[in-house]
Amino acid sequence: MPVNLNLLPQDLQVNKGLSKVLKTTKSISVIMIVGFIIFCLGMGGLFIINKINLSSVQTNVDKLKVQVKGQESSEQRLILLKDRLDKIASVKSTPNALKNISSIDSFLANVSPSTIMDQADFGATKIDVSFKIGSNEDLVSLMQNVKSTDLFKAVDLYSFDYGPSIGYLIKLSMNNK
Repeated sequence: MPVNLNLLPQDLQVNKGLSKVLKTTKSISVIMIVGFIIFCLGMGGLFIINKINLSSVQTNVDKLKVQVKGQESSEQRLILLKDRLDKIASVKSTPNALKNISSIDSFLANVSPSTIMDQADFGATKIDVSFKIGSNEDLVSLMQNVKSTDLFKAVDLYSFDYGPSIGYLIKLSMNNK
């Protein structure tokens, strides 16, 4: 059995109740330090796990941003395509002057070769034409052609001028059928 020697004088010795309290406090503080170290290690582990999760979430966010940008450009192209198709449809639906051009070709086939078509304005519903005619015979031929044609619904004579150096200058407006 071990011998317990106490070399301290009696008045400096710690009493037994206080000694037990100090031993208990020492044990509790060691337990608390170990608990604190475990707590710090746990918090550090949670920090590392959260950092890994955050980096994976950030990677997913970057991927989604790339997808959104791709979809934005696709949507812009679709909108532009739809706009172009609408414009094409509106252009196709507008009446054109192709019928009038073929009508004036048929009309001019019967006109004298010395009659000159000076100006022409082709619209979807009417044609405005200006002729320079050098002789009376060519004028009569043109007027007979106007009278006998059935290509136009109405032919209006807007202007009829005569000059000795030019000849006749006639402006007609022809409405198609």
